[in-house]
Amino acid sequence: KTLGRMSISAERLARIQERATISSDFLARSIAKNGITPIKDDPNMIKEYLSTKYTIDTGNGTNQASSGRCWIYSALNWMRTMRLKDYGKTFEYSQNYVAFWDKFERANHFLEMMCELKGKDVNDQELQNVLARIFTDGGEWELFENVVKKYGLVPKYAMPETGFSGASAGYMDILKKRLKEGGGVLHKLLREAGDSPNAEVLEHVESIKDQLLSEVYRVLVAYLGAPPTDFLWKAPKVDAKKDEKKDEKKEASPVPAVEEKKEHEWQETEEKPSAPDAPAASPVPADASKKEEAVKGLVIEEYRPFQRLTPLQFLEQSLFSFGEKVHLSHLPYQPEGRLLVAERVTNLYEGKRLQAFNTNMSIIKNAVRDSILAGQPVEIACEMRHADRTKFLLSEQNDKTAEIFGFDRRIVLGKGEELLYGVTSVAHGMVLIGCDDDPVAATAEGDAGLMLPLGPLWKVENSWKDVQYLYMTDSWFDAHCYDIVVDRKYVHEAVLASYDTAVREADHIVLPTGDPFCKI
Repeated sequence: KTLGRMSISAERLARIQERATISSDFLARSIAKNGITPIKDDPNMIKEYLSTKYTIDTGNGTNQASSGRCWIYSALNWMRTMRLKDYGKTFEYSQNYVAFWDKFERANHFLEMMCELKGKDVNDQELQNVLARIFTDGGEWELFENVVKKYGLVPKYAMPETGFSGASAGYMDILKKRLKEGGGVLHKLLREAGDSPNAEVLEHVESIKDQLLSEVYRVLVAYLGAPPTDFLWKAPKVDAKKDEKKDEKKEASPVPAVEEKKEHEWQETEEKPSAPDAPAASPVPADASKKEEAVKGLVIEEYRPFQRLTPLQFLEQSLFSFGEKVHLSHLPYQPEGRLLVAERVTNLYEGKRLQAFNTNMSIIKNAVRDSILAGQPVEIACEMRHADRTKFLLSEQNDKTAEIFGFDRRIVLGKGEELLYGVTSVAHGMVLIGCDDDPVAATAEGDAGLMLPLGPLWKVENSWKDVQYLYMTDSWFDAHCYDIVVDRKYVHEAVLASYDTAVREADHIVLPTGDPFCKI
């Protein structure tokens, strides 16, 4: 056989590429040093090409920091869209104010639960679930509704963030330990008293509860500040068109228009000088109402006095209707078409319990799309697996963790089973604000010009400082969205009728405290 020249055929190239594969040892050393974050995403998906056809305008980004208050942020971000044109993009309701009263009321609910469970042994699973799950930083829609309807809202400046409102682990640890300690004392006292405790025992129990709540209040004030009973409010003057015109004038000429007019004030007066040395008429009429006409470019602000408002009065100005909202869930391990109620999960002892009408993702997505097309955001609760902070993308196709480690994707659980076995959880609240037509595909373009179809995309407003918006693929939405809150007018008529009947007749499934949906 003689030496000859060989061209690079496809078959030959495949053999060369196979031999050229980098040793897995180098990959392992890279992961050991840097983790998989730098290499787990698909480089062909680029964030600049992600968008939705329809998007609702929002305010500026918000930041829950290192806290579990996403449910408060998402709800308040939704509420402020109702007054966005009136208050402007920089406006925020005080998340700290809502969190303060949530924690205070939740402490009271926890103590009441410990008293109610006096007949349970300390090792009973229900009692252990209450100890583990009732007093947490997380929450759901009903808890938000409870505290806001009782205590109202304030603008952020009336109760701003503190150094610890966004780093809640410290004070929450103090409160959890103290409440478990005090709750244990109450449980033990009532358990020892039997089924019919005497008046002295009951009075002692009430005294202990009041003392513990005063301690909780003291800790909350120390870490979060004292909640205001009223505040001074002056609605921001927002005029986007006027601001745009001002910007255009500034770009056209650096000299303010009102200053330019001073050289030619006589042009706007009724009398013009008859001779060069004749005195000019007064540039500003005595009547202040004609002042703006006399000097073009001079703007007279509308008189807007400060108001002293209570938080409940300010809530009335929000234009938000809690009564029109419906909580829908997709929990495949529960029957479809039933109202689910977690009777122990709330913050107000006398308030609404966590509840949702269980349906399917088709109903949920249709309601979301109709709401967004009508200009109304929708709150969503989901898990955050596959979140890519650099691309602002939630997509299973983008996350290559399984491929890196050679996971056998045949060994998987379904959506509901993942919740039951603790693989996933209802972990994060956001606001859906954008969508595509169904089933028009959105795409992400790769470096090599390869178009990777992602299907319809959904856009959410988040509450992370570095990530205000995220895009979800339709398949990710199906697999990882567990519940939404939407205006009832966008829910399918048959589903809405079933929901109303279930609420009216109290026909519901009671969820145990250990149910995955109750883990907030």
